[in-house]
Amino acid sequence: MDLTLPLLGDVMTEGTVTAWFQADGAQVREGEPLYQIETDKVNLTVDAPESGTLERVVAEGETVPVGAVVGRLIGVGADTAVAPRERVAVEASAMGEFEVRATPAARALARKLGIDLRRIADGRRLREADVLAHARPDRAAPIGGRRKVIADRMRASLAQTAQLTVSMEVDMTEALRLREQLKQLAAEDRRPTITDLVVRAAVLALQEHPALNATLEGARLEVHPEIHVGIAVDADEGLIVPVIKDAHLLDLLTLATRTRQAAARARSNAAHADELRGGTFTVTSLGPLGVDFFTPILNPPQVAILGIGRVFNKLTLQNSTVVERQAMYLNLSFDHQAVDGAPAARFLQSVKRFLELPAALVVQSIR
Repeated sequence: MDLTLPLLGDVMTEGTVTAWFQADGAQVREGEPLYQIETDKVNLTVDAPESGTLERVVAEGETVPVGAVVGRLIGVGADTAVAPRERVAVEASAMGEFEVRATPAARALARKLGIDLRRIADGRRLREADVLAHARPDRAAPIGGRRKVIADRMRASLAQTAQLTVSMEVDMTEALRLREQLKQLAAEDRRPTITDLVVRAAVLALQEHPALNATLEGARLEVHPEIHVGIAVDADEGLIVPVIKDAHLLDLLTLATRTRQAAARARSNAAHADELRGGTFTVTSLGPLGVDFFTPILNPPQVAILGIGRVFNKLTLQNSTVVERQAMYLNLSFDHQAVDGAPAARFLQSVKRFLELPAALVVQSIR
């Protein structure tokens, strides 16, 4: 049985085999972890589809196209007896034994730099920054693994699209008041975040302005009837974007549950391949890091992405009286090949309207 590199996303063309969990020639059972793939979107452990004897074809650290044979299982279906893998441990002064824990990206970088992770292991999960900190100052560190794929994708996004960003201030006072009320009424895993409020408002706005819920591939522009929203998540190994399918069919609290679960799976590298493809629109946030304005980069073939800034206090004049309100900036990047500036601005106006009249966020339909 050939073991081929699976397709994990709409635009995935290649992946890196960052680790083999079984030795060449090892007897493995169905369901046991075989190897780990790293792409720009996810790190995924691939399990044995059948029992058999493993024959490796691709070496650790090698990047291959989707569908390429990375290994084979010989004697599929044979009864196998597999010894448990030996625990990798090191001895540290005053710390005893502990496992060498590291992200796949850190392991790949360590291999390139010739660094033995056992020498820098301290019991926590090592990241690329730890490997770089240990590298000689005069030694250049190559970009590899998911970081390289992300870099390639970002360059391609800017090269293939005509990106423009427009920003708009939104009064969030009433929306945040609604959020506090819902926190008292809803179970903990259903309480909406600020991002959830914006996503819900964006979904309602996309129903009014479907031109933003589209993909552009070559000369083919497709406006989608279903709204599948990608949520950008900051994970250890880099940015990952799980997709909330059919977001237009979800009420606010169900949407909050789905986004929380998807983000947790993404951060633990447990996202399913189907969760990472099919997006028609993306939302990202730098608000928790204190950012007001930024330029979100499109996730092709999508034609729009909405960036959320921080919530801040401001004084405003209402009925000749100075009052304190809470506000934030929304930043919309769009592909000018597919959408003009005026329709994009009208979409932002709709998002603003729904957030400033937040009762719309909790009803099933505004039509």
